[in-house]
Amino acid sequence: MGGAALGGFPFAVSTIVPTNLGAGGNESEIYLADFADVVVGESQSLIVDSSTEASYWDGTTQQSAYSRDETVVRCILEEDIALRRPEAVAVLTGCTYGV
Repeated sequence: MGGAALGGFPFAVSTIVPTNLGAGGNESEIYLADFADVVVGESQSLIVDSSTEASYWDGTTQQSAYSRDETVVRCILEEDIALRRPEAVAVLTGCTYGV
């Protein structure tokens, strides 16, 4: 797998796929896709909002932008994904691995 190929097919690794599935918490999923049949769409507009009254979670406590004299900025870009053919993707579930 050092050459980024598995059985001659290119692969990628993601941290988005859960690795704690199944009753024992040692199962995951494997996605096989022909990306020639995957279409990604992206909006041409970017939504930008700002607020001096908003609050946010800093990982430990809720922080108030007003009391901290901060401005919170939010940017939203809309994207979507579609398949030309449903056969272009297969999902293997219940894949166990050793911890």
